[in-house]
Amino acid sequence: LQSEDDKGRPEPREGEVSSARGKCAVLILIYVALFVTFYVVDKAGFIDVKALRRQVASAPPVLGFSLWLVTFCVGELVHVPGFLFVGVAVYLLGPVSGGLLSYCGAVISASVSFLLIRGSVGPILDDASIPYTEWVLGKLRDAPICTMVCLRFIFGMGPSLVFFLAVSSVSFGNYLLSTMLGLPLPMFCMVVVFHFFLGEDADVVPPQV
Repeated sequence: LQSEDDKGRPEPREGEVSSARGKCAVLILIYVALFVTFYVVDKAGFIDVKALRRQVASAPPVLGFSLWLVTFCVGELVHVPGFLFVGVAVYLLGPVSGGLLSYCGAVISASVSFLLIRGSVGPILDDASIPYTEWVLGKLRDAPICTMVCLRFIFGMGPSLVFFLAVSSVSFGNYLLSTMLGLPLPMFCMVVVFHFFLGEDADVVPPQV
């Protein structure tokens, strides 16, 4: 079924479809390459969450936050699970302050990733006419904020969701608003889990004032 907006949209030309599909294929290859890179780096032991905790904790507050935020943003792009950074923040600052910091960091990280991907390839998904995406794209056109909030409830901080939305036709304003509305619930669940399981851990240096 097509909505009224879909019926009014001109059909993309064959050349546009081929170009959009080519860009999607390149983006998928980059996505897979980043995922494989993270997997290899993780298996090689280069990702050390405790070392990140120590570095953030031992640095001055502003520098520590900047280091954590930059690592969070880069991690979002290379598919490092966001819950690792939430765990660091909850450990260092507790469930309330750490949760608020994680929320702000997640919104910033998701926004940076969206802008980088959108700026690199543009909203190509609508013109690609890829099977099994039309229903979701239709929902994004009809009710963008509600649809993206629901997707956030399901996928949380998943980098795959950011990639999908960045190459769709949603505006950055709607994306940002839906991210701010959709992240509190999954973020709250992660904070509760980390606060319950982390407990006392003397491996981290107390933060400098």
